[in-house]
Amino acid sequence: MKSRVIVEISTGVILSTGVCLEEDFNNVPTGCAAYENTEGWSDSTHKFLNGEFVELVQTPEEAATEMWLFIRTARDGRLAQCDWTQV
Repeated sequence: MKSRVIVEISTGVILSTGVCLEEDFNNVPTGCAAYENTEGWSDSTHKFLNGEFVELVQTPEEAATEMWLFIRTARDGRLAQCDWTQV
């Protein structure tokens, strides 16, 4: 068994990660390549650029958007829990 990551060649996007049999290692969709996943790369943390895996860094704008989404979700949940008092 081998741990692998499948990358779309044209974009460098990681399509999937997982474990496969050695004989299935290079059995990937057209336009993709398989690499041995030695570092725990995943689609949410890395991208394949210029022949190597690079860590994705969140921009300040993305961090702010994520923070406000979390706050809004928590607020909406709390409002939903007390809506019955206003009906």
